[in-house]
Amino acid sequence: MNQFPPLTDQFANLMADTKKIFDESGINDILSSTELVEKRLKICGGCKHWEASRCKLCGCFMETKARFKALKCPIGKW
Repeated sequence: MNQFPPLTDQFANLMADTKKIFDESGINDILSSTELVEKRLKICGGCKHWEASRCKLCGCFMETKARFKALKCPIGKW
């Protein structure tokens, strides 16, 4: 069975992503369009690292991560 990263790494990823959201985006321009979210999640759904709506590399819930423009796939697929 595949494991997600340790909780400490998942927390560090969450904090880094949160910083990116506020550093790279204006408060009124942080969310992705519905079309972009759907495109990102389609890519995730076909990835070998996807499991139960999460990425096995970063541990993120990708349905949430895909909604923020400033955030990226950990291996650069989007």
